[in-house]
Amino acid sequence: MPANAEMGIFGDEEGRLPKDLKRGVLSEDGIYDALERNNELMERIRGTRMVKHVILWTLKDELSAEEKMTIKQGIKEGLEGLKGKVPGIVDIKVNINGLESSNADLMLDSTFENVEALKGYSVHPEHVAVADSKVRPYTKIRSCLDFEV
Repeated sequence: MPANAEMGIFGDEEGRLPKDLKRGVLSEDGIYDALERNNELMERIRGTRMVKHVILWTLKDELSAEEKMTIKQGIKEGLEGLKGKVPGIVDIKVNINGLESSNADLMLDSTFENVEALKGYSVHPEHVAVADSKVRPYTKIRSCLDFEV
C-alpha cells in the first residue's frame, strides 16, 4: 500500500469515501478563461498608466477646531461621493484624521485610469461644484503631487 493511502489521499479508490459524495473532474477551462480575460484587459491598457493625484490642504487659521472638523467631514463626503459619478476615477479617499505631528489638515489620495481621466476630473461639473463649495472657501494652502503608477 502506498504511503499516501494511509493519509486518505486514495480513499476514493479504496472505497473509504461515501458513495453519495458528489464528485467531478476539475477543468482547466475556468483558469484558462480567467487568464485570457486578464490578457485581454492588459492589452487594452498597455501603453497607458494609472495616475495618482494627491493633495494636502491646510485650512484657514481663523476657523475653530469644531468648524475645521465639520469642514473636513464635508470635503471627505463630497470628494469621495464623486466615485461612480466622474468617469475615470479608480479610487478616491480623503484622510481627515492626521496626527498632531502633521502640518496639513487633510489629504486627498486618488487614483485615475490615466492622465486624460485626471484632466477630465479637474473640469467635471460635479468635481468643480464640490471644490467651489466645500474646499476652496476654507483652505489657505493646497499642495498637489500627480504621478504615474
